[in-house]
Amino acid sequence: MRVPVTPHLMRVPVTLHVMRVPVTLHVMRIRLMLYGVLLTGAATLMFMMKYTQTSIATRTRIRAMHQANVLTYVAFPEVPFSPPKEIPKFVLDIMKNATERGWSFNQTAIKRLRLDLERECNTSATFVITRKNQPVNSTFKYLRGGSMRLMTPALWEKMPEDVPFARKRLKRCSIVGSSTILINSSCGEFIDSSDMIVRFGHKVSASRFVHAVLSYGSDYSILVNPFSSKMQSGHSLLVYDRLRRRTNHTVYHFHPAWPARTNKFWDRRRVFGRDKSTGFKIASAALVFCDEVNLLGFWPYLVDLQGRKIPFHYYEKGKHGFSKKWHNMDSEFRRLFRMYSEGIINIVTGKCKDR
Repeated sequence: MRVPVTPHLMRVPVTLHVMRVPVTLHVMRIRLMLYGVLLTGAATLMFMMKYTQTSIATRTRIRAMHQANVLTYVAFPEVPFSPPKEIPKFVLDIMKNATERGWSFNQTAIKRLRLDLERECNTSATFVITRKNQPVNSTFKYLRGGSMRLMTPALWEKMPEDVPFARKRLKRCSIVGSSTILINSSCGEFIDSSDMIVRFGHKVSASRFVHAVLSYGSDYSILVNPFSSKMQSGHSLLVYDRLRRRTNHTVYHFHPAWPARTNKFWDRRRVFGRDKSTGFKIASAALVFCDEVNLLGFWPYLVDLQGRKIPFHYYEKGKHGFSKKWHNMDSEFRRLFRMYSEGIINIVTGKCKDR
């Protein structure tokens, strides 16, 4: 079944289609959805992770409608936008070469970068705060501001034992951005067949986020980012407490040391920007957790490959392009396309039905 990408939706319920097909192995399928949650002016990031355990005899496959704006429409913001008005020649050359010569994953290059990421960022051990990496009465530093946080017994009790999906590498992962280039791409089935899916939304209110989480059932887990600054941690932890009172969802917390190390890793490799975007950092984590990483809906330019003018986000009608003072999207995308040319990350810019 083809699942369409639908732009400009205010609120869309998840549609489930269950079908059974024979398989020979146990398969753990993971679904992640990432949202930015606006809490008194401070953005808190949240994942929704969907696990579907299959049996030897049957596989229960869960499909969801693929659109980024699941919760509510809130126009992006007050900062100026300054993306390139045309696609750089090096991008066009890379796409031309990939079309003429064919493209495939380069496992040697992937393993080399994965080793560098693990050595310098320690993603598999510190992607989230756990009882193992942050004992009771230890301290850790907020990502911004320099303040320290004590790991109290009450806070420690909220943490998981270990980093999720770190012990066994996933085969194929899809990270889905919100560029208009995703519209009419017919990529629903391609996305749905991935072992892990990461989706990005935009800023919504905490109450609407919690309400939406309740509608997805009990087998989702949530990853929050309460320790990026001292100012927002209290509000983010209130979201955690509210979820725990009303659901049995597992909640994970970003370890602030991980994005700090990831920023420095890419700074040393001349990826500019005060803070790397969430999409770029999650792509870095996926390179550790996944054998194959696919990026869909990642496109920082004002035109597509056919020269047509497009909005930056497909839920922002009339807004062409977007960048923030914290991020340098052009620098990040140049690095992503370099990794694409090296066979490290697959960037999908066309129709998936042609793949």
